[in-house]
Amino acid sequence: MKSIKILIFTLIFLTGIQKVNADSINSDSSIQKIETVLLSDTENKDIISKQKLDTLTIKVADKVELKSGNRDYINLLFPILTLILGFFLNRGYDYFSQKKKIKKDGQRWITELRCLEQPLQDQKQSIEDFLKEQAIDKFDTPELIIHDILDCEIFKSLDKTNLLKYLDAKNKDFDKAVELSNSVHGFISSLQYISKTIKSRFNENIENSSKHFDLFNEYLQQLMQNFAQYGVKIEQTTGKDPIQDLTYKQIWDLVEKFILPHSEDGNIEVFSFQNNFIVPLGDLISKNRLNDDLREMSVISSNCNLEIKALRMEKRYLLENYTKIISHLDKSKQNLDKLIKKIE
Repeated sequence: MKSIKILIFTLIFLTGIQKVNADSINSDSSIQKIETVLLSDTENKDIISKQKLDTLTIKVADKVELKSGNRDYINLLFPILTLILGFFLNRGYDYFSQKKKIKKDGQRWITELRCLEQPLQDQKQSIEDFLKEQAIDKFDTPELIIHDILDCEIFKSLDKTNLLKYLDAKNKDFDKAVELSNSVHGFISSLQYISKTIKSRFNENIENSSKHFDLFNEYLQQLMQNFAQYGVKIEQTTGKDPIQDLTYKQIWDLVEKFILPHSEDGNIEVFSFQNNFIVPLGDLISKNRLNDDLREMSVISSNCNLEIKALRMEKRYLLENYTKIISHLDKSKQNLDKLIKKIE
């Protein structure tokens, strides 16, 4: 009875297999079924074992095929996921790197502004010392220390955009950031102008003073030649030594005292020479204004006097300009202190 049940189960199982593999079953399937019934118990057991093994093989094959399909999807998605992850990592790195750079640049702007505080004070002191010496009634150019850092060239290498971004991130207010940024650039432009003015006024003074001094020397040479001709004419007219002529002797005394000692070194202090020689000579010529022989000398001495006055005017002009610059430096120092407090 047990064998019959096994046979029936086997027939049912084989029938299922036949449906699955219908294309491999030929027209003698009915004869195979009858022959299967006649098999012994041992053979039936072998067949059943074999069929189980086939069934197991089929299931394992299906499982392997399924895993292989999942692996294909992972292999397909992995490069895409890697690309997306790499993109966001790069963007994140760029974002934090840029944020760090903006902060660093903003702090660099503040540091460079702070570096201007002491030079501003030193430049003011240097000009004040210069003007003290300049106020002395003497034709001389005192030493002026100029602090080149005030030309603000260093700021040309800094990123203006990052300054604005830094101020925006710090204040959380773009309009305020723009206002502060403009204040920084406005201060720098103002300081650059002051620094440029300090240098240009000094150089202009040197250049113009040199021109006037050269003209003074030229007129002085003409004056001495004319004086010599004046003495020759007296000698030709009177037949006597010109020194016996009162007017000539008075002029000669001035020449002997204020010009001859410097005939070799040429070291004539112009302003004192004006007071000690030019002015007295003018008075002598004025007293003898009816003497036609002194007319050309009068014109030349007048030219000498004009050039000395021009030198005095250059000195005065520089004094007035630098006095204004000191005021501008004071104001710039105050503005700088306020500006740093706002942007820190």
